[in-house]
Amino acid sequence: SEEYKNEMKEKVKYQNKMLNRDNEGNIIMVRIDPNGLRGVKEMLLQFSVENYLSFKEQAVLSLVPSSDKEHLNNINDNGAFKGLNTIAIYGANASGKSNLFRAATVALNMIRNSANTQVDHLLPVVPFKLDEKSKNEPSAFEFQFIASDGKKYIYGFSALPDRIVEEYLYGYNTSRPTKIF
Repeated sequence: SEEYKNEMKEKVKYQNKMLNRDNEGNIIMVRIDPNGLRGVKEMLLQFSVENYLSFKEQAVLSLVPSSDKEHLNNINDNGAFKGLNTIAIYGANASGKSNLFRAATVALNMIRNSANTQVDHLLPVVPFKLDEKSKNEPSAFEFQFIASDGKKYIYGFSALPDRIVEEYLYGYNTSRPTKIF
């Protein structure tokens, strides 16, 4: 229907606002500058994933700085929001470090290629398989970020291999989120 087409155009418009791309169109999640990111408006604040590969429960990667006063040169402060320029992820072997990056990569690629994905193609989601209930539940991905307009957004979706189950975008014009779709 025409209403559905307009809704999809609006979703793609907001999805593309969320992504930082290089000149070839490749997605760049975090821009690193040897002098820091002072003055950069766009930043990823948080990524979360649930029921994907080794993550049964929600796993959160936060790039929001603590109140610690050490390493202030690693903080991007655009005036309204603060985010970390760089992070380190460490842990024991088989603790999920690589799967966290796989989750972010899969989610970003699904967003990037959403306009070209055919309805009959399976999506690259692999739910947590060591639990009978989780095997049949959707995988969930969420990004909290500051876009080039300086506003905070929360974009997320949940998917099964054969379909997107839920998709949402919230924007912050005030301290309370407003549902965009």
